[in-house]
Amino acid sequence: MNGLELTTPEVFGQPALDAFIATYMLGLGEFGTDTYPEENNTLAWLIFLSATIVLQLIFMNIIIAIMGDTFGRVVETLDTVAYKEKIQMAQDHVWLLDPVREFGDVTYVFYVEKR
Repeated sequence: MNGLELTTPEVFGQPALDAFIATYMLGLGEFGTDTYPEENNTLAWLIFLSATIVLQLIFMNIIIAIMGDTFGRVVETLDTVAYKEKIQMAQDHVWLLDPVREFGDVTYVFYVEKR
């Protein structure tokens, strides 16, 4: 015992799992600082503040990475999806067109049909 004994609440009764749960709760904002010892209080608070800063930076970077990846995938397929939707709308309303009137002076007209 060196005077800096930070106790974590017992959830599972195993120190490693309890420390993981305490770190997880710290990242979520559950700051149980009432169990900090009176000796070496400054060191305990420095560890607490550094842990909160590091955890928040890691969580925010993970969120930014996930959102950036999702946005990249959406932008990657944007043109393809837009053209597909336009073709689908044209295909849904092809019966409204009179091909002779619409394409009378055109040499080639390609009509693609899915079978």
